[in-house]
Amino acid sequence: FGSTNGSSRRKELSSGHCRASRGHRLSNESHVGQHFFLQHRTDMTTISKVTRSSLDLYFRLLKVLLTLLMLLMIVPVLLQILSRYSGIIPRYIWTEEIARFCFVWLIMIGTMIDVREASPYKDELLPQPETDRQAAFGNLIVHVGMMLVAVVFVVYGYEFAEFGVRQRSEMSGINMLSIYVAFPLAGLTWAVFLLERIVVDVKRISGRSRDSET
Repeated sequence: FGSTNGSSRRKELSSGHCRASRGHRLSNESHVGQHFFLQHRTDMTTISKVTRSSLDLYFRLLKVLLTLLMLLMIVPVLLQILSRYSGIIPRYIWTEEIARFCFVWLIMIGTMIDVREASPYKDELLPQPETDRQAAFGNLIVHVGMMLVAVVFVVYGYEFAEFGVRQRSEMSGINMLSIYVAFPLAGLTWAVFLLERIVVDVKRISGRSRDSET
């Protein structure tokens, strides 16, 4: 009888030890899972910050280029005015063409900046949203439509740029690739900036972000 009790006690101790070991192992696995989740979340936050910083830097570069192009375009326009109305300098044929080329780049870079700022692209067709989620859903529709336009510019703009490789302007002799490449570049930049906004829209719709779109 005493042997039977001792055997039962040993079995209970062994069973308790197994349960404790299993609980300790599950606790360790839980800690490892939590650590992995926190590490993954930290990595995603770091990637998001780096991506946003890179886009901000590119956005500031576009603004600088826009300013420089505006100053550059003043030169051929001023030469045209002086040659036409004063006779101080001869009439240069290339000035009009250079001014047009600068104007094309000004328009394309201006649209890139506007897409990031979302200044002229507010949705006026859909009903006035009553909640932040409805506003985000309306913005998502607009941004997806704009993304389709960006894809068209990238695809057909690339073909247009390839066509410009074989051409030179008649007046200034500039390779037309330097002008035609503005169209696929604009489409690619739109797509990158729109992807950033679409991510924000999805987060607002899912309730993970309450940040209003500026």
